Amino acid sequence: MRQVFQVILISILAGLILYSCNEDNPVNNENDTDDQGLSWLSGDWRGTLTITRIGDCTIAGEDSTISDITLGLSISKGGDVTISESAFSSEWIGYVLHNLEYMFYKTVTWERGVNMSAESCSDSIVITTATYQGVIEQGDNSIYTINMTGTENWCPVNNCSYRLHYQISKFCNP
Repeated sequence: MRQVFQVILISILAGLILYSCNEDNPVNNENDTDDQGLSWLSGDWRGTLTITRIGDCTIAGEDSTISDITLGLSISKGGDVTISESAFSSEWIGYVLHNLEYMFYKTVTWERGVNMSAESCSDSIVITTATYQGVIEQGDNSIYTINMTGTENWCPVNNCSYRLHYQISKFCNP
């Protein structure tokens, strides 16, 4: 009787093992085979930020400006993203899929006298949000590039809208 019980138990365990290795079982999908997931994309991404006026307000008297930028991307194994930005005090969240499509959401809080001059906007606090989406492109020599464009309205009462274009790259070795 004891041998029959052991054979049944071994059969059940073997069946469970075979089931967990089945491709249709979400426990063993292709995205879980890589121990790093998408975290290898984390780190500093460097490039340029171009800000172009599309509303009524200039940028320090100019219609556009270009500057160097660093975005610090922190990407979990599953693709959840948080971003720190060197140019603005902003909060970024989002995700990257395994096919390298992304969607990022940026929120900036502008406070008069803190990070916005009193002359630039009559509102005391302005919270702006923007959505950036696209695909991370892989170039030669493991250089990955993100080109993303969004529209931000830094002072709605004065129609101070701008198009922000980030072009950032990182050497990645997955």
